[in-house]
Amino acid sequence: MSDTLLGAARAQGAAEYLKADAQAHDFTARSFDAAISRFGVMFFDDTPAALSNIARALRPGARATFAAWGPAPQNPFFLIPASVARDHFGPQPKTDRTQPGPFAWEDAARVTGFFTAAGWDNVTVTPVPLTLDALDAAEMADLALAIGPAEAALRRENGTDADRQALRDALLAAYAPTGGTVSAVINLVRARAP
Repeated sequence: MSDTLLGAARAQGAAEYLKADAQAHDFTARSFDAAISRFGVMFFDDTPAALSNIARALRPGARATFAAWGPAPQNPFFLIPASVARDHFGPQPKTDRTQPGPFAWEDAARVTGFFTAAGWDNVTVTPVPLTLDALDAAEMADLALAIGPAEAALRRENGTDADRQALRDALLAAYAPTGGTVSAVINLVRARAP
């Protein structure tokens, strides 16, 4: 996915792009004015190492602004597919949401602790309620079968084409009343580099 997105970005010109692991890449120290991430930081294998490395790359006082999913119970885009998968396949293994994944940054106190331990200043985590409305019910159902809890259940249970179709039908039924609009909460994390 990164290569596809980088190719599209490079086609636009006007900036330099690098595919690298933020927690390990040897950035030039104190050379960047800002760090921005939208739904990427929660996949770090070692969050403290990543935040320390990013801090070293930023000029003193530079701002980091990261967006990550807020608490899972406030994000029905993920809860609906989990419920549909459970209804179809039965109970599914509980996910450790502190591990790398969509909700690894859902707990504001935990995230603040990561930044504080890495030496960052002025750390704030602001929950931002919003509405996801870019997709219709069919597109949301198809996306839920490509990523997230429904896709994971299909893979784990060695789901058949019939299972996939049953899940899609149930997802359509669950998303249809929403009119393609689902509420969400994003954690907007801001901090200053030391």
